Amino acid sequence: MADDWIAKFAALQALELARRRKRRRLLSAIEMGIATTILVAVIIVLLMPFLTQTQLILALILDITAGVIAALSMYHSEEVPMGYAGVKIFAEIRFDKVGEFINLSEDEKTIVEMIAEKGHVKVGEVASLLGVTPAMVVQKLIHLEDKGFIKITGVG
Repeated sequence: MADDWIAKFAALQALELARRRKRRRLLSAIEMGIATTILVAVIIVLLMPFLTQTQLILALILDITAGVIAALSMYHSEEVPMGYAGVKIFAEIRFDKVGEFINLSEDEKTIVEMIAEKGHVKVGEVASLLGVTPAMVVQKLIHLEDKGFIKITGVG
């Protein structure tokens, strides 16, 4: 009963952390889009005496488009690339966190067990075993390192 409560609490904490990260990423992306739009708008204002009305309208449309593209690229820049299937990641278990291993998801426990056995994981093998994408495995490894359960020591 207590283990269920602890697992649910840990899952809620992980969700809240993910929400905060997403919110920060969204705010950063919006700031980047606004900054890009303002910068291009300043350039358009400087060039305004040399532009026809049609060119000015097109420039403003391109300005807004540039801001949106900058914001979207900033927002998606923290996504992990998909090309990790053949990568081997070396890691060490942080034994000072052993008591907190019960808070890990089943997927994270599997990854930690594989690291404990071999000292490394092959991203493609873990992805197949867990039924997730290689990018998700890398995200889980980074998450485990952020939480202090493992220390990534190399990539091969």
